[in-house]
Amino acid sequence: MQPGGGIIGGGYGDEAWLTREMDAAGEARVLGADGVLVGTRFYASQEAAGLPAAKDRIVAATGDRTVRSILFDIARRNVWPAPYTGRVLQNNFSEKWRGRETDLLQRQEEEATTYAAARAAGDFDTAAVIAGEVVDLIANVPSAAEVVERMMTAPRSYLLGHRTSTALQ
Repeated sequence: MQPGGGIIGGGYGDEAWLTREMDAAGEARVLGADGVLVGTRFYASQEAAGLPAAKDRIVAATGDRTVRSILFDIARRNVWPAPYTGRVLQNNFSEKWRGRETDLLQRQEEEATTYAAARAAGDFDTAAVIAGEVVDLIANVPSAAEVVERMMTAPRSYLLGHRTSTALQ
């Protein structure tokens, strides 16, 4: 990857991760990444448009309670081409249909109507909460500014205390 060549993503949820993983972040920088993609952490911030109930589920979730699937895409009538799938928090809908995608496709119209109603009502036992395994690192719903501040301050402090590291030079 050339400098200015991209963004790395996946698993960036808090300042502690960045501090623990400075070698990995440094390696990504050496490869030319200009930044990190922070999805789930910002979804669980005060400014995000998500419903409070969805954000609460992210805070309460663990990474092993997420699932990668096309189930919710089928229910939304918006199936992405293979191999692209989404990661969501497990819920009653995913447990009912996991492994039965063909059956869901056969009942797509009926289930899409049910899903749309659940989504409109904020019923996350049926509707998806799109979130990555990084939910393990999310314990609150701060402002986006606070997330950015934490993610910038902790690594900077770490690097200043470990000047012998060559990871980000």
